[in-house]
Amino acid sequence: MTKLQRIFKNGIINRYTENEIKKYKERMEELNQIHTSKLQMEIHERKRAEEIKTEALNETRILQKEIMEIAEKERQRIGQDLHDGIGQNLTAVTFLIEALREKMKDYAGYMIYDIDEIDNLVRKSIIQTRSIAKVLSPVEMNKSGLYSALSEMASTIEKVFNVSCEISRRGNFFIDDNQAAIHLYYITREAVTNAIKHGRAGNIHICLTSENSILKLMVLDDGTGCKENEMGSGMGLRIMKYRASMIGAEFFAKNRTKKGFEIKVVLNVEKPVPVINVNY
Repeated sequence: MTKLQRIFKNGIINRYTENEIKKYKERMEELNQIHTSKLQMEIHERKRAEEIKTEALNETRILQKEIMEIAEKERQRIGQDLHDGIGQNLTAVTFLIEALREKMKDYAGYMIYDIDEIDNLVRKSIIQTRSIAKVLSPVEMNKSGLYSALSEMASTIEKVFNVSCEISRRGNFFIDDNQAAIHLYYITREAVTNAIKHGRAGNIHICLTSENSILKLMVLDDGTGCKENEMGSGMGLRIMKYRASMIGAEFFAKNRTKKGFEIKVVLNVEKPVPVINVNY
């Protein structure tokens, strides 16, 4: 083969190789674009799925909050009706009984005794009605409402259940949000009720502390505590945890080291509840 033939042959081979390399590069670039497009589509679909999930969760949270607010308003309305309606009527009955007693004072003693019995029953009913009304509508819209309501609840618990129920406050434990105050009240009441009913506690301590924007509510008792396998299954604990989540608070429940049970709720009053507005 002459030198000219070899040069011609090598030129053909080189051009063929360059064409193959070019085709290979073009094919790789095409495949890369297809892969990138599929990857972008997959990322978009995943992102959209997460957005749909977040919107659904937020919508559920909004609906739950609205339901809770409606329930609380209805509860307060019933409590107000008991206080202003039935309570006032029973009070009027006591005045009528007093008038009847005055008219019957010259009659036989047994009739006066019956009137006294009726009077006692009516007055007991007034006390019960007022207690129920306060339980249904415990917290007024003011900064000290929660502490006042919890103090009154602690006093009632001591009288009704014959246990020690103390309350203490450290720092400026103020809450402007009435809904948050109501949820904290019912969490406390549920914790105290569980301590007496299930834990058979004789001593209960309600502790409110405040440090900067962090508010802590703790309910401590000296009862029997909770079995480890029942820690997360009790309806009361689930309700308390749910109420805490509704106001963006952290909820903790555990057995104390020596004896009893502990409930703790931690609320950052400067941190908004994580809810995104949903367009219906």
